[in-house]
Amino acid sequence: MEAVVTLSKSIGIPQKLTEIGAKEEDLPKLAKIAFNDVCTPGNPRNTSEERNLRNIQEGVLVLKGPTAWKNSC
Repeated sequence: MEAVVTLSKSIGIPQKLTEIGAKEEDLPKLAKIAFNDVCTPGNPRNTSEERNLRNIQEGVLVLKGPTAWKNSC
């Protein structure tokens, strides 16, 4: 995971939603978009719009960035 984060940073990929201008009021819409993504049915973990929103609100993506994923899954 660390190598992926290092690579993504080195090529300028934002690490947090706040880095691309996302605000707290955007979170419900972002959760819905994530749930409706074409890849969701192939996800081995069950998810829901509500779970996506809860994860985002808890800071897994917004505050801590991708390094938090390994601790939240």
